[in-house]
Amino acid sequence: MFAVKQAVGSIARRVQSTIKPGSNFSQFTPSWTLLLKQTLSTPEACFSCSSNLAAAAKEPQEEPPSNFTSEIIGEPDVLYHEIVVESRCSDPAVLRSYTKFITLAAQHLGLTISKNESQRKPHIKRWTVLKSRFVHKKHMVQYEVRTYHQIIGVERLTGSTADTFLEYIQRNLPEGVSMRVQRVRMEKLPEHLLTPPSHDTEADENPSS
Repeated sequence: MFAVKQAVGSIARRVQSTIKPGSNFSQFTPSWTLLLKQTLSTPEACFSCSSNLAAAAKEPQEEPPSNFTSEIIGEPDVLYHEIVVESRCSDPAVLRSYTKFITLAAQHLGLTISKNESQRKPHIKRWTVLKSRFVHKKHMVQYEVRTYHQIIGVERLTGSTADTFLEYIQRNLPEGVSMRVQRVRMEKLPEHLLTPPSHDTEADENPSS
């Protein structure tokens, strides 16, 4: 469209240069049509975008060298024997709801829940202070905070699965709930424990008296 506008503009400039003021426009009709045909037949009036796309399609694409090989070198994944998630909250209803959410998330990921237990009694912390700053000591008031605990254990999972599970439940951690995570990682036995210790045969034959 931009190329067509340029062509029409060039035609208008040529016609304005040939027409004199006060002349009859009917005598310029054949030359107008001839000039329009000549201008539209020039390669400048063609769409540049279509020609560029056609040229780009004809160009051969570069192929990667045949000796190029992609190698992915990674470390072995970590294995966890168990992950213990301890949640604490002062509202038992919120803690029960969040515990159900963690259980459903573990079941959705296909994890094995080893334990799901809560403490019988909450942890109670009390403060005894004055009712006001400027009162006698006999006017006291007592405040207490009750903290409920819920422990959920998940066993036998890989490091990537553990990271996904923990990130998901921590992103949806409600307000007023704290979390503590304990991981039990599986490690390979060292070499000095795999091979039995060498015994001194001479010491066995001649025991010390």
